Amino acid sequence: MPVESYHGFVDSLLRDPSEIWHHAYEQEISEAGRSVLLAIRTLGGKCDVRVLEGVFGPLHMHRAARYNFSRRPEDFRVGIREVMNSFIKPCGQDGFEVIDTSVLDLLNAVARGAPDNAVDMIEGAARFDQIEQIWSLAKAERGGNILAALKRESHRIAPSI
Repeated sequence: MPVESYHGFVDSLLRDPSEIWHHAYEQEISEAGRSVLLAIRTLGGKCDVRVLEGVFGPLHMHRAARYNFSRRPEDFRVGIREVMNSFIKPCGQDGFEVIDTSVLDLLNAVARGAPDNAVDMIEGAARFDQIEQIWSLAKAERGGNILAALKRESHRIAPSI
């Protein structure tokens, strides 16, 4: 990056810190890691390990079938290991939470940028509160394209609801 562009780059990061996480999300973690992050997003960014594992399974299975990637029995453990201390951190005795609110900003941007992710999070939901989280994101000020995708794919998400 040219020196003269550095100030603008830093200013942009301060306005939207989720940009810091994009490269790592897209290039440095596996589908299992991405499924862990999408699952924790549907839980509001903080949860017990048993709850996270319970919602990870259906979401990861759905995503694997839809996007044709292979799954392994150890995917949850691998995904947690990939995102631990970079995207999420331990919380309490047996839980996890996002390391910083900018991780939630990233996951919101992932859903807005490719609204099929939001559809997947609903279609792969194991609990109604997950659907409520995505519905809130769709109704937010910048959620128009998520709302449009949910309407367009209503036939897919209706069974989950």
